[in-house]
Amino acid sequence: MSIKLINMKRIKNILLSGIILFPVLASAQDTISISKKDIWQKVSEKNLQLRISEQDYKSAQADYRQSNALFLPDVSVSHTGTSTTNPLMAFGSKLNQEILTSSDFNPALLNEWLLHNY
Repeated sequence: MSIKLINMKRIKNILLSGIILFPVLASAQDTISISKKDIWQKVSEKNLQLRISEQDYKSAQADYRQSNALFLPDVSVSHTGTSTTNPLMAFGSKLNQEILTSSDFNPALLNEWLLHNY
């Protein structure tokens, strides 16, 4: 029986020393202070659900802008210029633009370029 008491005392001593030394060993770990801002930043970087919801929001925003553009008018501008000494091309250009007047058919004006070229 004395062997059992000795073993029980050893077990008690080991447990008691473990209980006493555990807080000392546990507090020996390094602690790092971190702010809420840093935590939120790390969480937002690593959270896939958050990234997916951000992309869904951007997609919905693009769809809204695209559908809103249907209500805006379409505007287009073009310009064409021609410079020529060929009377047939000049007359054809006016004819194409539908800006002919009766003075454009005046034979004196139609043959005027012949007088200035010689």
